[in-house]
Amino acid sequence: MQLTGDAQPGLATWINSGTGFVERMRILSNGNVGIGQVLPAAKLHVTGVQGTTSSNVYATFTQSNVAPGDGYLSLANSTTASGYYVPAIVGRTYMPGRSFGVALIGEADDVLPSYDAAIAAITLDGRTKTATQLTTNNVLSVNSYGVPLMQVKANGNVGIGTTDTKGYKLAVNGSGIFTRVVVKSYANWPDFVFHSK
Repeated sequence: MQLTGDAQPGLATWINSGTGFVERMRILSNGNVGIGQVLPAAKLHVTGVQGTTSSNVYATFTQSNVAPGDGYLSLANSTTASGYYVPAIVGRTYMPGRSFGVALIGEADDVLPSYDAAIAAITLDGRTKTATQLTTNNVLSVNSYGVPLMQVKANGNVGIGTTDTKGYKLAVNGSGIFTRVVVKSYANWPDFVFHSK
């Protein structure tokens, strides 16, 4: 361990790699912790070396009474292609005989003011790298081992069983069943407002 005298002083840990000492972790005076990162830019900043699938995992969370290979939550790079980074959250459930996968739970107040009409307890928000609205890319894709099942396009069109909505708001490549369908022009949709007396 060593107290560092850099522009941002801190505490660093080193290990002998066999060919010399290599820094493994650093805590800056501002409280930021870096693992594989000399100047951490956040409270926890982890930098890994790209390589095989196992070395692309940057953080793993397990439980003491479940074997690490049976159940875990990992943050990883989902590609091993050199120079590329595709963030992935990977969860493996250990509950034999049950259908559970990863649970994403959003807890919120049970209210919906008019200014929050576009958000929800769980909001998926696809956007460009410059924080603008997507116009070409898909916003959401639901796949089963790479096979697309449903897509939400940037223009709001939804394709089920197809990636080409042919310009329709809803395109279904297959059959459907409904208990009731009402067709009205958007301008004629009712706008009911209920007031308590």
